[in-house]
Amino acid sequence: MFFCSDKKGFGKLDIWYAEILDDMSIGKVFNAGKNVNSPDHDITPFFHEPSNQLFYSSTWQNGFGGFDIFSSHWNDSIFEPSLNLGQPINSSWNDTYFWLNEFGKHGYFSSNREGSKYDSIKHCCPDLWEFKTKNPIVKKEVTDTSMSSREIFKHKTGITLPLALYFHNDEPSPKSLDTVVSIAYPETYQKYISLKPEYIREFSARNSKENRKLAIDQIEYFFNEYVNNGLEKLNRFTSQLNSLLNEYHTVEITIKGFASPLAKSNYNSNLSKRRISSLINYFQQTDNGKFQEFIDQKRLIIHAAPFGESNANQYTNDDVKNTKESIYSPKAALERRIEIQDVIFHQ
Repeated sequence: MFFCSDKKGFGKLDIWYAEILDDMSIGKVFNAGKNVNSPDHDITPFFHEPSNQLFYSSTWQNGFGGFDIFSSHWNDSIFEPSLNLGQPINSSWNDTYFWLNEFGKHGYFSSNREGSKYDSIKHCCPDLWEFKTKNPIVKKEVTDTSMSSREIFKHKTGITLPLALYFHNDEPSPKSLDTVVSIAYPETYQKYISLKPEYIREFSARNSKENRKLAIDQIEYFFNEYVNNGLEKLNRFTSQLNSLLNEYHTVEITIKGFASPLAKSNYNSNLSKRRISSLINYFQQTDNGKFQEFIDQKRLIIHAAPFGESNANQYTNDDVKNTKESIYSPKAALERRIEIQDVIFHQ
């Protein structure tokens, strides 16, 4: 039996397994190990008994973007290093819940890739996809993604993805149900930076002298290493984007939006969309709108993936009366972000 859990392991969600005994009770539980589990999310395990292959999805391993499907061979002792199944099984979106028949030639998986059906928000919901192959997939040489889209991006720009940008609570456009805004991200950044003294005051309040210094250091570190560095990396990327568009026919950017759990989930979903909107505005407006032409020509394609609070750390404070922890703490502040999750270049 295989399952994923956030119990203490290698990362956020790890894959675990246990033997089902003859009396149908569950034996000792084991972690699948470092060749499978990563510091991020590893989910939807499926063990293919005929080939002794574990298939699962991960956001950490080198891949094409989002969750990719990987396989790891069980050698009767440990799971061997994982390999990416490659395209067309994997895409730049979320590919999960892989299943393969006993002959290894017919299977299904879940994905919200291009071509998935949706109501009003593109890529909102995964569809079930089917594949058939002439040769068993477990014998196929899987793709070495040592030069994945993220690796290529880092090679071209010197920037490691995801590129995270941070926001003050309920910004932009607070107390609104809007999903788009007119301001661009740098404006929200300037407002956020101006609130740094307020963060120091509120988060260090009612602390002992020693703990007050620690709280101040934590806020200083958050603003310097996360907020400031985020904008600096964004500016570096933008300064290189024009030459990248001259080198490649199409550049696809995937932006994910997140929120802390302070408000209701539907409100936080809209808030995530507003945050993504501010970054899209930045790309449309920067350098006198020189990228708008590429957007109109569909040579610069921006995908929005709002997650709201669904991916927030379960231990983040959501007490509206405890603003010290639910608004001003670095733990809460880290949840209020958008991420340039992936950048894919097409010749």
